[in-house]
Amino acid sequence: MIRNFVVFVFALVIHIFAATSAHSNNQSDLIISSFTVRYFSENDGNKPGEGNDGTNKSVVTKEISSETVKRPALMLTFPFHGIDSHNLYAVWEGTIHTTSENRLVNAHFDVSRSDVSFYVNNQLVDKWADDSRTVQFSLEKGENAVRIELHNHWHTTSFNVSFTDYQKLDNASALELFKGIDFNSTKVVYLGAYEAHHHRADNNGNEILVTLPKSSTPIFLFLNSYRAINWVISNPNKAAIAGVVLRGRSKGNTVTTSSPIDVYELPAGSSSYKSSHDIRNFIGRSADYAFTEYSLSNIIVPGFFKEKGSLEDNYPVNAFEELVVVSQGGGAVTKNQVVKEPALSESFSQAQWRGYIEVAEKIDKSFKFSNQNVLAELIIDGRSVWRTKKGTDKIYEHSFEPGRHEVMMVAYPALDQKPSQFAVSITENARELKYDELTNILKEFEDFESVYCGVERSTEADQNVGVIINDSTKPVVLFLTSYRGVIWNFEHAKTDNVLAIVTSAKNSSEAIKNLPAHIPVYNFFQLSNTTDFIPTRGYRGTINRTFKKAALQIFSLTGRLPTGSSLAKQAKTITVPTKVLDREQYLRIGFADVSADYNIFIEYPKKIDMVFNPVPTRYVDHSSTSTPKRTRKLEPEVHRDSWAKPLGATEDIPIGKFRAYYFDMFNPGEPKFSGIVKKVFVETTGESRRDSSGAIVYNLGIIPENFSAFWIGKIKLRKDSEMIIEMDFGHASTRVLIDDKVVKDRKISLKKGIHKIEIEHVNDWHTYDFSFSIARESKFAQVFGAVKDRIRESLPSDRTMERFGRKISELLQRI
Repeated sequence: MIRNFVVFVFALVIHIFAATSAHSNNQSDLIISSFTVRYFSENDGNKPGEGNDGTNKSVVTKEISSETVKRPALMLTFPFHGIDSHNLYAVWEGTIHTTSENRLVNAHFDVSRSDVSFYVNNQLVDKWADDSRTVQFSLEKGENAVRIELHNHWHTTSFNVSFTDYQKLDNASALELFKGIDFNSTKVVYLGAYEAHHHRADNNGNEILVTLPKSSTPIFLFLNSYRAINWVISNPNKAAIAGVVLRGRSKGNTVTTSSPIDVYELPAGSSSYKSSHDIRNFIGRSADYAFTEYSLSNIIVPGFFKEKGSLEDNYPVNAFEELVVVSQGGGAVTKNQVVKEPALSESFSQAQWRGYIEVAEKIDKSFKFSNQNVLAELIIDGRSVWRTKKGTDKIYEHSFEPGRHEVMMVAYPALDQKPSQFAVSITENARELKYDELTNILKEFEDFESVYCGVERSTEADQNVGVIINDSTKPVVLFLTSYRGVIWNFEHAKTDNVLAIVTSAKNSSEAIKNLPAHIPVYNFFQLSNTTDFIPTRGYRGTINRTFKKAALQIFSLTGRLPTGSSLAKQAKTITVPTKVLDREQYLRIGFADVSADYNIFIEYPKKIDMVFNPVPTRYVDHSSTSTPKRTRKLEPEVHRDSWAKPLGATEDIPIGKFRAYYFDMFNPGEPKFSGIVKKVFVETTGESRRDSSGAIVYNLGIIPENFSAFWIGKIKLRKDSEMIIEMDFGHASTRVLIDDKVVKDRKISLKKGIHKIEIEHVNDWHTYDFSFSIARESKFAQVFGAVKDRIRESLPSDRTMERFGRKISELLQRI
């Protein structure tokens, strides 16, 4: 976890555990040596689960490296010594010494996708593949040679062997045993991991180092995992260990300590390693500290709260006792004080905050962490709920039930000789209004304008963004959003015409300052955040975090598009509005005439529906005050205009050709190209041309993910015809309209005369390739289709054919 502390701990571990092996109840007559391991590369391919098992002599094997290790164990996700995991072949050799004759020993193998061979005194004991198992074998008195061979056949390597047995318990015997332990006077620690953390450059032997804190009462550990783990317990403060329970899905977990302790094995429970709740069934309460993570290499268990019997005397309520260890005068000094919230800017080696948060009713709180060069952890009611590994702001939200809750935070410098900063802001989450609640509130306001304001982050250390409001002739509702947490400061704002604030900040009680008390603040967390009126990057597969999305949200809430916007990546102050949004501005983004009934909160629109003036496709009951239903189709189906009208393409439609428009879907009102083409055809690369072959549009400056196109033209038929539509496109959405009706089938019957064809196309990939054609169905295809239909009509029914098929199958089986 923490570099300077871990270096000390590992040095201590090497000294303490140098001559100590895992403790068990039945192995006092066994001495298990270290193992020499050789790593080979073998060219047996990379098919999952397939490869050499050691018998294929044609497979070339090359020794790459060797080392001495504590035990046969590997956990790798990266090439090891340059060997790809699929081609890793490893051989471990060691000895087991016993003072007993014909000593029976169990070898516990945790195996993934690999072939395994196990030898004792050069005799093959067992050989198998792709299976974890326990192999029992007999040892002669004295020293016995052990060899284990592993041929891995998977993109990762997971392997562990243990010769250690512990006392096995079932649920009933565990309950009986635990009656002898006073868990009210014992600190209980629960640690869970899927597997031991793996490294690029080395192999940690499936070990997880657990460092225990100082404790005046005994500590009992529940250690749970999916794969086999070799737990190493460091106890520098010599706390009493009441016992250890191992639990896991795989065989061969071990525990190493500096002194003998009682270790028990429980069968795997129904819940995963992530759940510590099942220990209630054994000890009658939750753990004093619980932490789970997919993969772990080491964990420092923080100090515990004092005994529950003296809650009121131990730590402050809605404040924290701060203990900070700093270097002073060549030694370590602990500073102690009570603070409202953690805040450190001086150099320190370790810091801890303990206190109680007491609430009268259920409430959500946000913990906002600002940290630089610090690794930190938040523990609530004994459970580790948040950890940071990088020096970035983080927000953790927690729901507190009524009552008093233990809250602890710990922090360590991440790197030596680097300045460290750490602060935590704890705020109550504002209650979010539902869509219908906010809509009904805004309906109560008379004629007003809405302004959207979005920033990415503040440039100030205190995260303030000063709001400056321009004069307005109408009352204004401000919609405020930010990507990172900011504090909107209205200290110098003219707020006479401000009707209300709508914010997406979950801790808005602290996110808005110096706002007159009579101006209400409403919280609506779904509000989209963007800092670009027209995106400068692609938004493949989504229209979230775009102004189009935000504008439609405000439209659905207020019945009108916002009349202004203020957008900034980074800001110290922001003027509202920076841009006045008139009809011309909305023409640019294709939203000049949005349907009055459109509601984006129930539509789930696709990108193609967001290019021009979206229309409702779901039913909205305006007489209802409840949240709109998301499942009922609009009744009756509304008419949907094509893109021709907003593009001004309703007149002078060419016959036998197409008028083409190429544009950015977020800026469709300003096409990059419009002109006559003979074919509907676009692609990413090639020679630029604007002739009868179509168009190659790589040089138009449109982001590929946002590339959109519209073609409109007419065809003239001299007789009634069966027409075939051919389209070739990849990741894209395309809509074809013939005579103002959407065509969904490949085949269509058209009458003699002139027919209008429109193609709407939105790309959704980093390249764009699209072609469209419509032509008469060939005579051969017509005859072939007619014959096929006649044959189908003459054949027996599907059910008769199915019965016939079953009879044939039965006869073949008898033969």
